[in-house]
Amino acid sequence: MKKNKRVIALIMVVLLFCSTFMTDINVMAEEYDAKTETQINEENSKNVETQANEDSDTKNDSLKKEDTEVSTGDETVTDSDTQTKVTEEENQDNLQTEQEDQKKENKLNYLYINEAEQEVGAEQDILVSWGTEDENVDQLILEFENESGEQIDVFPSNKIDNAYLFQKIFDQGIYHVKGIRVISQDSDVTYTAEELDVNAYFGVGETYTGNDKSNYMEMESVAQSENEVATQSMETADVSASVVVLDENGDSTNADSIADAMEEVGVEKRTQSNSRARSVARKSDVVVVLDPGHDAGHTGASGNGVREEVATLKIAQACKEELEQYSGVTVYMTRETAACPYPETVGVSSGNILDIKKRTAWAKTKGADVFISFHLNSSDSSAAYGAEVYYPAKSSEGKALAQDILNKLLALGLHNRKIKGNETYAVVSSSMANGFPGLIIEHAFVSNSSDASNYLNSDAKLKKLGVADAAGIVEYFGLSKGYWETGKNGEKYYYAAGEKVTGEKNISGKWYYFDPDKDGAMVTGFHKFANKTVYYGTDGAMCYGEQRINGKWYYFDKVTGGMITGIYQLENKTVYYGTDGTMQYGEQRINNKWYYFDKVTGGMITGIYQLENKTVYYGTDGTMQYGEQRINNKWYYFDPDKDGAMVTGFYKFSNKTVYYGTDGAMCYGEQIIEGKTYYFNSVTGALQEKDGWHIDNENKYYYLNGERVIGEKYISGKWYYFDPDKEGAMVTGFYKFSNKTVYYGTDGAMCYGEQIIEGKIYYFDKVTGALKEKDGWRIDGENTYYYSNGERIVGEKYISGKWYYFNPNKEGAMTTGFYSFTNKTVYYGSDGAMCYGKQIIGGKTYHFDKITGALQEKKEGWYTEEEEKFYYENGKQVTGEKYISGKWYYFNPDKNGAMVTGIHKFSNKTVYYGNDGTMQYGEQRIDGKWYYFDNVTGAMITGFHQFSNKTVYYGSDGIMQYGEQRINGKWYYFDDVTGAMITGFKKFLNKTVYYGTDGTMQYGQQSIDGKWYYFDDVTGAMITGFKKLSNKTVYYGTDGTMQYGEQRIAGKDYAFDVITGAMIVDGIFNGNYYGATGERKECYLIEGTSQTTVEQMVRYFNKYKGKREYPLAVLEKGGAADIETFAKIFYEEAIRENIKPEVVWAQTMIETGFLQFGGQVKIEQFNFAGLGATDGGAAGAKFENVRMGVRAQVQHLKAYANAEITLGTLKSECVDPRFKLVDPKGCAKYVEWLGQKENPEGKGWATSAGYGIRLRKIIDKILES
Repeated sequence: MKKNKRVIALIMVVLLFCSTFMTDINVMAEEYDAKTETQINEENSKNVETQANEDSDTKNDSLKKEDTEVSTGDETVTDSDTQTKVTEEENQDNLQTEQEDQKKENKLNYLYINEAEQEVGAEQDILVSWGTEDENVDQLILEFENESGEQIDVFPSNKIDNAYLFQKIFDQGIYHVKGIRVISQDSDVTYTAEELDVNAYFGVGETYTGNDKSNYMEMESVAQSENEVATQSMETADVSASVVVLDENGDSTNADSIADAMEEVGVEKRTQSNSRARSVARKSDVVVVLDPGHDAGHTGASGNGVREEVATLKIAQACKEELEQYSGVTVYMTRETAACPYPETVGVSSGNILDIKKRTAWAKTKGADVFISFHLNSSDSSAAYGAEVYYPAKSSEGKALAQDILNKLLALGLHNRKIKGNETYAVVSSSMANGFPGLIIEHAFVSNSSDASNYLNSDAKLKKLGVADAAGIVEYFGLSKGYWETGKNGEKYYYAAGEKVTGEKNISGKWYYFDPDKDGAMVTGFHKFANKTVYYGTDGAMCYGEQRINGKWYYFDKVTGGMITGIYQLENKTVYYGTDGTMQYGEQRINNKWYYFDKVTGGMITGIYQLENKTVYYGTDGTMQYGEQRINNKWYYFDPDKDGAMVTGFYKFSNKTVYYGTDGAMCYGEQIIEGKTYYFNSVTGALQEKDGWHIDNENKYYYLNGERVIGEKYISGKWYYFDPDKEGAMVTGFYKFSNKTVYYGTDGAMCYGEQIIEGKIYYFDKVTGALKEKDGWRIDGENTYYYSNGERIVGEKYISGKWYYFNPNKEGAMTTGFYSFTNKTVYYGSDGAMCYGKQIIGGKTYHFDKITGALQEKKEGWYTEEEEKFYYENGKQVTGEKYISGKWYYFNPDKNGAMVTGIHKFSNKTVYYGNDGTMQYGEQRIDGKWYYFDNVTGAMITGFHQFSNKTVYYGSDGIMQYGEQRINGKWYYFDDVTGAMITGFKKFLNKTVYYGTDGTMQYGQQSIDGKWYYFDDVTGAMITGFKKLSNKTVYYGTDGTMQYGEQRIAGKDYAFDVITGAMIVDGIFNGNYYGATGERKECYLIEGTSQTTVEQMVRYFNKYKGKREYPLAVLEKGGAADIETFAKIFYEEAIRENIKPEVVWAQTMIETGFLQFGGQVKIEQFNFAGLGATDGGAAGAKFENVRMGVRAQVQHLKAYANAEITLGTLKSECVDPRFKLVDPKGCAKYVEWLGQKENPEGKGWATSAGYGIRLRKIIDKILES
């Protein structure tokens, strides 16, 4: 305020409304709509009529209209009369809403906040107009809210009629209007800011940096400029205003405007430029939010193979990619996948509208300047076609942007359905409610086959739509592509809108930092901000995720780029970054806890781990654990007094003693420790310290002082023995000590005296228990017996050089006379000794073998002796091979002629005799392995063998082989079950190979079933993917077959010769251009916006002309005294006809050899493209000067590029003598098609192969110059 005008200095505005003017005026709206009600009604009527006539076929998109549509199940509503059918239920809902609105009618006329950034201690002034002059309001309270959520109620300091002045000194902070409370005699109603459509913020001692900055600030609405308000607002709307200034004495004076009145009483007056200029001149980036309409949960229209929700995502992605090449713009997308960004809106009533509201609300959080929703149209009539853009009718900014975007779409050839102001759509209304214009772009009709075919049925076509949208946005906001410059010391700078950038900058989707302290030089390496440390790579772009820097690992947040410190969870491991951000290894003490990180990977160790001097345990959180720990159902102990070292051996707790094994696990049950046996409780592991007997399974043990007894032990007056070799098990039965043999009874006690054991009588010393061992003969009645070691002998016994037999069936009584064993008959004399040789028994002579004592008999045929089989012939035993009854046998001379079974090796062959001794033939399974023996000789086969149904391979040992085998330096494969040799393809875990008809693994190129494959020259693995051969590069598909024609590989398009499979490089295939790397590039349109400048054209000429000089002598006469003038003529003539100058310039360089001519055409003809110089030798056309020659060339190019061009539509009078000869027009709209051999229709400018490709390469170089 000015001096002496304080305390009650007030600004009051009294608006006098004509009866014809609408009362619903928000003076502080972002755009002051100066149209009268009549004008608005007339325009709305026109729009409805136009749309009814032109758009009766427009799709009813449920994602657009907020409350005026009905879904019939597939989100399509019949709209033949452009009227939406509403269900009875919705009519009731609408009626209810109207009634509620009447109860709580918004009567705010305007709200004005004087200062967007108020000084601390200064008084803020707020002016509010509510309702009409005779409004029955007892009190109006203005509610504010600060950053902490605290509400501040402000009461008016003065009031005139329906205008209220509020004055308050606010504490430091950020404030926004929360609502207005209106109190009258019969009501007390609070209106929220959202209900009032008010979004007002201001700061005290701080600058509000959010994107929600109010439009209700600093006279914006009354200063469109002020002159405009005077002429538009007051004149056209018949609105007159009296601005009254009350001084502290109550005296009033009139002022011309609110701003003047405020200044009169000391409030500083401010002005602001119009919104379009503000947008262009802003210092911060323009924020554009792109909304790919619909999603998988709210599907859109479909037709002619096109789905709206799929296509809109691709268009938006292309638009974003294009926009990010410009400086001064930040781009966001409401969704980047097919999924709905707000899944909670799927499948619920009016979920599509709720989804849109959430998207626009999200855009508000990003500080959106504009919200652009991408859609495709549909109609019941297949005749509807073309593009249209909807914008908020009250927004001049939205209208201008809509027109710029539509113009770019029309340039693609789309039919003009015009821009249309309409605020009934949810996208438009929700965007405006959030403080920014919302546009709906209907690119084309999916229901129209021509639209679908020309603009929608390929990614390339959808990309063109997105690029066109971006071009419109760029034109509206006046964006320009930034550019880099390099300083004399190699430092890099970036310029945007002609100004050097400082601070953080997002360029093509990446963040950079340009140091203000170093004149804006691009930063590389680490940089520390106030709230984070980041890292910029050698290219200057901010790095994210894991980064290896100077041999050390760091991690930078994937969203903010902030350097991570502390424990951090990566995808496959947990690591620790020190305070300097470097990954740490080995033992680390963190917050007084020990951790360990792998010395190679840095991964946090959990579980038991062996350090250099101890074994420790790290818990699941990585911290070292102490005390008792249960790990994998086993107990361990980690000694706190020994820095967590794992305990092994005995350990005494307060209540028990336990034992931990060498692996650290607590032991249970019986344990042998240092040769002693202990027993530990099977549940608690406690050492059992009770003496006495213990039975474990079938064994009995005795414990003393907790230790298992070993050896002899005197217990309760008896001797026992606990066998050390059986872990101390109690012995029963005979036991032989070094000095005696004793016998322990079934109770384990030592026995004494005479004992009958298993029917035999033994005698044991009554003191020592030793067995009495009297050996020798004993006669008992008529029988004779023999004892050894105190035991009666049974069976054969060799005594004093003679054999005797003590019959088991006669309790060991000595045998005399004949006795037959299973393998022989012998004779024992009257003394019991076996007899040999000639014996006369009972008057008969017998012969007994002099060695075995066996009775000699004359044998013939087969005999089994001691489990061996023999064959006798004429009383003689057969040895060697013998053919018996049609079968071959072998009787081994080295084994007394015993019949051989199994494999036997002769000097010339190896054979196999079966269990019956007969030689075997053919396939034989022996010990689970297959062999093959010759069907005639029986010889074992080795190597390859051909059966009727398979080929197999037997190793040098005769065994059938399986799997991979290397034979004579070549690889084969034999079936893992049948052993059959594999031919053809074979898939291993790590590769697929191919075995030829001979079974050998194949390498290199192979033609199989008419298809080409390639197998690695070393491993034989089938190649997939790209492969560079000696004369070409080819591509093998996932099945290994060579691919032909157009192929999409890893998201990129390639083409391969349909005969040779060779990748097309720098060539045309099916009308498409494939560059030096083989990737398909967009063909270069001859018509359209130029990508070059005169300076670039000149730079290209000077760079590549070599020793050639500009032909000044001739071209000066034609009006081009230097190369700059010459290039400028080309540029001007090309631009005039919408032909790209770089195309004309490149063609001239080829046709004239950098202006040296030398062919049929002479320089004096000023014919720079060989017009009329045919292959037949004609010299070609001649022109009066340089400009005419260039004009003719441009016109001729236009004839090839534009299908609709006529003599009448040329911008200049036709000087091309061959213009009419180009037929049809537009037959080569791309540069690459100017060569007839590459043109899909065989048309074109030149017959030489690769003509257009050479032009394209030169154009690329021009654009790089």
